[in-house]
Amino acid sequence: MNPSMTGGNAFGAFSNAVQMALKDNPGPLTNRNLVIMARKILRQQGFQQHPCLYCSDENAGATFLLHS
Repeated sequence: MNPSMTGGNAFGAFSNAVQMALKDNPGPLTNRNLVIMARKILRQQGFQQHPCLYCSDENAGATFLLHS
């Protein structure tokens, strides 16, 4: 069972997917790439969410929280 699932209800599925993406990709990730990776993880886990991060177009290519 996915750690973000409890009784069939999702709790923190996107947060879990973001953490998994950051763990699997220790180098810098752009905001856009992080969301794309998180969406892929969610689909693989059977979720139908389509999450996004809200930022300006110019910041979509910026590094996520200066993650490195």
